[in-house]
Amino acid sequence: MKKTDRKSQIVNYLFLAGIVALIAGNVVWVLKRDGVPGLQLNAAAPGFVLPVVNPAPHLGDEVDLASLVGKVVVLDFFSTTCRSCRNAFPALESLYRSVDPEEVAVLVIASEPMSAARGRQALEKFLREGSYTVPILQDDDRTFRAYGIASIPTVVLIDRGGKVAKIWSGGVAKAELQGAVEALL
Repeated sequence: MKKTDRKSQIVNYLFLAGIVALIAGNVVWVLKRDGVPGLQLNAAAPGFVLPVVNPAPHLGDEVDLASLVGKVVVLDFFSTTCRSCRNAFPALESLYRSVDPEEVAVLVIASEPMSAARGRQALEKFLREGSYTVPILQDDDRTFRAYGIASIPTVVLIDRGGKVAKIWSGGVAKAELQGAVEALL
């Protein structure tokens, strides 16, 4: 191969790498600016009614998001097959235990890549093994789709009026989430 052909090839690779980096940067910027595709900040959060895997006294057997208007709501989109989701769970449990359930609802919306029965078993096992009490709602992927969830973990913060206040795709630090919740109280 001639030296000029090799040099031209390197320039082409560098140009292509620059284009890829530019596109990736724009995707990250759009996600940080607009949140999850399909979910708009300050817009009404899509409603749902989902069964609770581990019923909490203040929730019952199912949760209707509309019944939570007046509370700050933290939704954590989750799967037991997601390592990052499992690693973030202790911080979410800590937040759940530290808030007043009359003021703040901390909910996990789980979608398991298996049948509903096997998914529920996987969730129940996860809760038992970690001694977790944060309510987990079992989704059949409709809520994931309504919220435009493309990656997990994704955390959505909803204000007292039922509007999307903040979105974190890829997870959020406990202190940042706690501060955002407190700011809405």
